[in-house]
Amino acid sequence: MTHVDNSVAVLTSELVFTLCKNNAGRMVKYTGYGNSAGLFNRHGLMGLQGSRTRGTEEDSPDEDSDTEEYKESLADVDLVTAGPAVENTTLKNMSEAEKEVEANKLINLIDDMHRKRCYKTRRYRRGW
Repeated sequence: MTHVDNSVAVLTSELVFTLCKNNAGRMVKYTGYGNSAGLFNRHGLMGLQGSRTRGTEEDSPDEDSDTEEYKESLADVDLVTAGPAVENTTLKNMSEAEKEVEANKLINLIDDMHRKRCYKTRRYRRGW
């Protein structure tokens, strides 16, 4: 979750995760992966295989919470943002040469950012 005050964002994401019965799959379904990523990272849940990530067997059973309306609109939902899916047709209308020109522009922009030290990469040592 996002908010100017980090403590509000943390508490909100914890509340929503609890309302989702501590089920990562359900959290992503209702909020989108982008909004859930911070919580998953804080709890060390990034990259886990199962959707059940926290909680106990004593939790209430996971009944199917999908409504008919949700199932019908699932194709129109962007799973990263949990907002409406927007189809980007820009690349479909470009020739291969135009795509290559755009890729080179992107490479040059990233190179400029690196040279100007707009960001700093981090190197990890083994065993961390």
